[in-house]
Amino acid sequence: MADESCPLLSLAAELRNRIWHYVVVTDYNLTVFTPYPAVPALLRSCRQARKEAFGIYLSESTFTARVMDWDGAFIVDTTAAMKHIQSSAISIGAVRREKLKMDYGLRVHGAPNWANLVKWLKASHEREGASVRQPTADLTAEDSILLTVQNIARGMKQRPWSDVLTVLESFHVLLARLEDAWV
Repeated sequence: MADESCPLLSLAAELRNRIWHYVVVTDYNLTVFTPYPAVPALLRSCRQARKEAFGIYLSESTFTARVMDWDGAFIVDTTAAMKHIQSSAISIGAVRREKLKMDYGLRVHGAPNWANLVKWLKASHEREGASVRQPTADLTAEDSILLTVQNIARGMKQRPWSDVLTVLESFHVLLARLEDAWV
């Protein structure tokens, strides 16, 4: 039943969905600097608006986590937070699980840090961790490195971490020869 005190909520659902889209979806990539990204204020205004607009916000927005210095803990925490946000949207009925398709990626900034990268890969290997989506344009050197080590770790998912680490350390030697910053 629509809330009589709010004319917006008395509009037809199709019209409200178009309004929610214009309010919560942006034409640009949403950069995430903390593991729990802020949600639009509209989603905190009332239960009905949250239920109707949350799925639109998650499914039609593009999120990119800005990872500083290859911080593996940030990557793992942000991935867990995004999964929690998805679960919340599903649990309140904002979207059905099969309809929720978030566009979520990572961008690495700052100095190369092999120890941080290995922390992320280990966490990803031991449990379902963040996986980096293939960037659609302008593949950077950092993207290539991230995708390569992720593919190594993913391809060895059934092997013990010590075996994965041995292969990764061989890759680290190659990286250090190519770029001094990886030493």
